[in-house]
Amino acid sequence: MFSYDAIVRTYNSAATLVDTLAGLRSQAPPPARIIVIDSGSTDDTLPIATAWECECHAYVGGAFNYSRSLNQGLSHVTAPFVLVLSSHSVLIDSSAVSKMQACLEDARVAAAYIVHTKPEPGVVLISSANFNGVNGLWNACALYKTAVAKRLAFDERLPACEDQHFAKRLYEEGLATAAVSGRCLDYRNSRYSRLKDRNDYVAIAAYVFKEKMSWPLIARIAMAGCKAVLTGRFADANDRFALATRLVAARVRPPQFRSKYFSDVTPS
Repeated sequence: MFSYDAIVRTYNSAATLVDTLAGLRSQAPPPARIIVIDSGSTDDTLPIATAWECECHAYVGGAFNYSRSLNQGLSHVTAPFVLVLSSHSVLIDSSAVSKMQACLEDARVAAAYIVHTKPEPGVVLISSANFNGVNGLWNACALYKTAVAKRLAFDERLPACEDQHFAKRLYEEGLATAAVSGRCLDYRNSRYSRLKDRNDYVAIAAYVFKEKMSWPLIARIAMAGCKAVLTGRFADANDRFALATRLVAARVRPPQFRSKYFSDVTPS
């Protein structure tokens, strides 16, 4: 039996939070504490969290920043491990956290995460040798060694991709992460969109894996847009052209994003 605290970031998450907390409490073992960092919810998020005996804290710092939210959560963590879980992530396997923790028994592995898109069970270790900018970590469901997470902290200068950036920093220290696949997680983010995908890609290209911002790759993305036009897939074409344009702009100046997921108002 190992001990871990859980950090759950919320904003008007009432539609999914009950299932998220139920899945978390069903883990073997359950977390010692559930720390909620809320960004000004106006629905029943906080009453639900309180009813489930969560430790609730208001996000502080003006416009929402993913890294700052996590660092505020980390400041309350006392257990040797910390689980970062989205309020849209529902753990459907009671051994999901234990599977991630088993990976962290390897001294080289500082963090592990669930790959919800791969139903076949398995574990892949990620290091600088096979990191591609998107396979390092995923903070919708990731387990960290607390000491490492607090020592490095998440970079609050970044507008997004704080998890992949954190993974890259781990690899620079010779550490590794673990990707755990299988039917462990149901991801229910209703705000998921092509725009979010583009934001993530541009942020990763600008701050984590600059190879994704090379001229040949931008040209291939634009060509994919042209091919989509020729085949009548106009939504795909618009997506490719928009991504190529934003990557060109990111080569000139660092991109900034305004999160539509959380409030821009500092809770009192």
